[in-house]
Amino acid sequence: MRVFLVAFGFVCALATVANAAASCPVPGSFVVTVTGRLPSGIHFARLAEYEFQGTCDDATGNGTVVQRSWSWHGDDTGKIYGTAKVRIGDAIDPTYPGNGDRKKKMQGHRLFQKSPSHLAQRTGTWTRDGVAIAISWADGVTEEWRHTWQDDAASPLLHKLELTASSDIAGAHYLDNDGTRDPAAETAGVAFGGPGPDFTVAREVPDLIGSYVGLIKRHNAWCGAPNVNEPVASTGLSLDLFHATSTGVLRYVYPDGPTWVFAYFTRPKRNRGVLARRVMLQTSHDWNGDGEIADDIGHTYSGLEIIDASGAVRGFVFADASTAFDTCDENHTTSSIYYLDSYDCDALYGVDPSTPGEC
Repeated sequence: MRVFLVAFGFVCALATVANAAASCPVPGSFVVTVTGRLPSGIHFARLAEYEFQGTCDDATGNGTVVQRSWSWHGDDTGKIYGTAKVRIGDAIDPTYPGNGDRKKKMQGHRLFQKSPSHLAQRTGTWTRDGVAIAISWADGVTEEWRHTWQDDAASPLLHKLELTASSDIAGAHYLDNDGTRDPAAETAGVAFGGPGPDFTVAREVPDLIGSYVGLIKRHNAWCGAPNVNEPVASTGLSLDLFHATSTGVLRYVYPDGPTWVFAYFTRPKRNRGVLARRVMLQTSHDWNGDGEIADDIGHTYSGLEIIDASGAVRGFVFADASTAFDTCDENHTTSSIYYLDSYDCDALYGVDPSTPGEC
C-alpha cells in the first residue's frame, strides 16, 4: 500500500560552521534507517542516530562515532505494539465527517516510547577517503558508507550517506561500493545530516507540515504477498493534506474501495535530550468500519526528523515494523523509509555529490 502522508535563531552561526567544512559530510550528526537480513535469516528494521566527532579536510578524515538505536526483528514476539499515549482528538475534516476516533490513542512501538536508557548504544571509530566512510565498532562489526548527495555543491546544509556493506548483515546492499544500485537487494541503509545542530535540536509539528518524496525498502511477512522482498520504490508523504486535531495530531482520512484509510502523524510526549527528533506515523484501513483504527492491523512507523545545518526540517527517516496478521513468513513486516523535501533526482538516486545532474 502506497500512502501519501504526511524559530531559527541560530541559523547564521550554524551556516557558518557548515560552510567551513563544506566538502566534509563528517564529523556531524546523522539520522539513520536500515533494513535487511541478518545472518540468521531474520529480517529487521533499525532506526538510529550516528554522532561523528573528529576532523576532516577536502578528501580525508577520521575520528570517533557513537550510535544510539532502536531495532525491531521479524521474529520478535510479545507486546511489540501498544498505545503511543497521544490521544487523537477532535478533527474537522471536510472530506470525512466521522469523528469516532477522537477518544482513541495512536498506536506505536512500545520500545520507541521509552527513555534514553533503553536505547542500544555502541561506540567506534571512523575514517574517510573521498566519498567512502568506514566505521569500525568496538563490538567488532564494520560498516562501509558512501557519501552520495549534498544539497549544494559549494555550501551544503545537508548530506546523504548510504550503506554499502556491513559485516553483521547478510545479502546484497541496494548500493554497492562501486556506485551501482540493485533495487532487489535485501539491505538498504541511508543517513541524513552533517555538521550542524546535535540531536537535542528538533522542530514541533507545525514546522513539519509540507510535501516530501523518498524511497522505501520493504520485506512483507504476510501470506500471499505478491512480492515478499519488494524492490526499492519511490514513495511520498504529503503532510500538507492532513488536518490538525484538537490535540495537535495530524489526521488524514481517505476512501480506498469499500473502506476508509486513516493516517496519523505526531511527535511522542516527552521528547527530551537525544529523543528530541522523534516522530510517529500510523496508518491502516478501517477494516471493520467502526470509524477508527486502534483495533485494526496496519503499519506503525517510528521516525526521526532530518535537520540541516541551518536548523530547518528537511524530512524524516522511518523504520516500519508492523504486525503480519497471518505470520506466513515472519511475525512482522519490516521496512526502511525516508522522505525528503528535495525533488532533485540526484537526492534520491545520485551516487557522487561532485557530479550534479547524474539522473
